[in-house]
Amino acid sequence: MLKLRTGHEQRQLLEQISLEDSYILYGNMYLRTDRSVVVTDSAQKELIAIGSYLKGMPFHAFSLHVVEGEENYEVEPMLSYLKEVLDGSLPDGQKGVLALAEPLLTRVQIPNILATYNPTAVHVYEKLGFVTVSSYAFIEFLF
Repeated sequence: MLKLRTGHEQRQLLEQISLEDSYILYGNMYLRTDRSVVVTDSAQKELIAIGSYLKGMPFHAFSLHVVEGEENYEVEPMLSYLKEVLDGSLPDGQKGVLALAEPLLTRVQIPNILATYNPTAVHVYEKLGFVTVSSYAFIEFLF
């Protein structure tokens, strides 16, 4: 079941996302709530995936997190739901970029992939004395 989430509901969902594993989605939900459209997908009241669309970018920017234990996730129904929610601002046949934690690449089915980029992001928190390394994939696709 797909559901649009409000700012308050988005903050509650942050408990289910690891900042290190999904820092772009986390940032959209925590820092950019006014520009983010957040949708959850659940089955039998269990959360399966959280996705977001970030408004105001020069391209169609999506991010996705799939919870542990889910074998495969088909992103197309979520994209269709976002098109409905955004009421025409996501016309068919457009290019989009989906940010996804690299380990999820094999578990997420994305339609019409044009290219995949796998940069490694490194965040150094010198004041705290530790380094967080997270691999993200950016998938360019037609939706």
